[in-house]
Amino acid sequence: MKQHKILLIEPTKPFDLFQSKDEESLKKEYKRLCSQYHPDKHINDFELYNRIFSHLTVLYEKACKDIQIKTLGLKKIFISHDNKEFELSYKKLHTLEFAQLYISSSLIAYEIKKNNCDLVENFLQFSIFEKMNISKDSMKKEFKKYIPELIQKIDLPNGDILIILKRMKNTISLQDLLIKEQKIDSRDVAWIVSSMFNLACFFQHIGIVSCGFSLSNYFIEPQQHLGILSHYFYTKKIDDKLLALDKNIFNLLTDDFLKEKRAKTLIDLESIKLIGRQLLGDGTGVHLRHDTTIPKEMINFLMQPSSGNAFEDYKVWHNDILIKCFGARKYHEMKIHFDDIY
Repeated sequence: MKQHKILLIEPTKPFDLFQSKDEESLKKEYKRLCSQYHPDKHINDFELYNRIFSHLTVLYEKACKDIQIKTLGLKKIFISHDNKEFELSYKKLHTLEFAQLYISSSLIAYEIKKNNCDLVENFLQFSIFEKMNISKDSMKKEFKKYIPELIQKIDLPNGDILIILKRMKNTISLQDLLIKEQKIDSRDVAWIVSSMFNLACFFQHIGIVSCGFSLSNYFIEPQQHLGILSHYFYTKKIDDKLLALDKNIFNLLTDDFLKEKRAKTLIDLESIKLIGRQLLGDGTGVHLRHDTTIPKEMINFLMQPSSGNAFEDYKVWHNDILIKCFGARKYHEMKIHFDDIY
């Protein structure tokens, strides 16, 4: 890199210069650059190279901090009501309407406030895979990998509750993905939406509505094209009274639907279409029609009202829309990895 370009690198973006991903390699890279740009080696431009040398140090220190946070994460210690400690090291923290969501390398944890404890009981009723009404062994084997395993429930002294789930290796939350990328390639959105429709069909088959599809609570494994839903706090049997809804999906439903307040598959389907639009860059869909990089058939489908039947929507999406947009089905490698996000 030309010396003048180093000075243009913002202090907050050290990896515009450094290529290393661990502290040991970073240290070697820093020493090499220091040797190359040391002002004593450039007597004729001593002042310029002194500035470069100082800026290298600033960038190096910021890179070290970023790598340490990425490696060690942040930490929070929870004390249970029976005085036992649980230390949670996490990579990301998100504030949801009903909880704090902690994402670690191997765990997903929801810290639910005491006034939302009814949601915990609901979660425990619907999130345990073994309790789900699944008759076929083949279906059990297929869908168990999409439902995160409950590791522990911790009652905290202040009445709050911590729900800890096992996180599938290398999975990325859609919210963290979108924060980094701002907009996702339509081919990647295609398989992500397909994975959600697949789950919606499963839920309809066993007679429940998850009411939990959202950017924060849906995790993907990019290389295997897998999707995992972590949120079962609002889940209800089809036609039962709703317990709660995410405000984003609440605003999309009709007044007649909201008056009835019954769990319908339509909720999951509209949530999936909303996520599809959000990943493409605009949850409202208004600006998508002007984006020539997105197939118009995909935009039209994601903007249209859902049928209310997961199998019907998935059939149209899989057999019609995706064929028109991308031709015969084939694997598309997503250009993002776990380490890029966390």
